[in-house]
Amino acid sequence: MGSRRFGKTAADPSYPGAHAVLSAAGAEVLISFFERGHFEFTVTSEVLSGVERSFTSLSAAAEEATLSRVFAGQHFRFDLTAGQRLGREVADFVTDNFLAPRHRKHQSDQDK
Repeated sequence: MGSRRFGKTAADPSYPGAHAVLSAAGAEVLISFFERGHFEFTVTSEVLSGVERSFTSLSAAAEEATLSRVFAGQHFRFDLTAGQRLGREVADFVTDNFLAPRHRKHQSDQDK
């Protein structure tokens, strides 16, 4: 990347990477809740006019959000690897302790 960075250097610690923690945790909780990871969706930048990103899964979006921090010069890869690991652990804890199923797969399951 050289010495050129996009944006300012953050005043907070880099390890573990917070974007990686939040992205991994959010994706994993949603995957667990909806019982699937394949979601095709497109997001539009609120900062860069007309810029859109399309994804085929929540995991792919989380990975791109994570890697953006390396490209911005805010983190080293090891910050983000640790952040992703922590995010998955947080997601497991939240899913196991706070999320209960909200829907049944089929109406016929309610009659049993």
